[in-house]
Amino acid sequence: MRGGKKKINKYKSRIITLKAIRDGLITRPNSCEMCSSTKPEAHHIDYNKPLEIKWLCKKCHTAEHKIVGFQEMDRGGKTLPVTAYIEPN
Repeated sequence: MRGGKKKINKYKSRIITLKAIRDGLITRPNSCEMCSSTKPEAHHIDYNKPLEIKWLCKKCHTAEHKIVGFQEMDRGGKTLPVTAYIEPN
């Protein structure tokens, strides 16, 4: 199965996060950590640490995944700021 373990860890992280929110262990904020937009989503930097979360709106969340993708492709360690991937409103 392609990416099987990563998908399983991603699924487990989502479940743990939802249960932690339900049980009051963590609180979903009202705004994105990057741009202060509303309706943030949970972004897991490391699926093995499911409660280490960055709360990002859909636009910033997508941009964050693009950055991670570029970092994985470019072993030279060059990174671009998240604003390089966000189109102006």
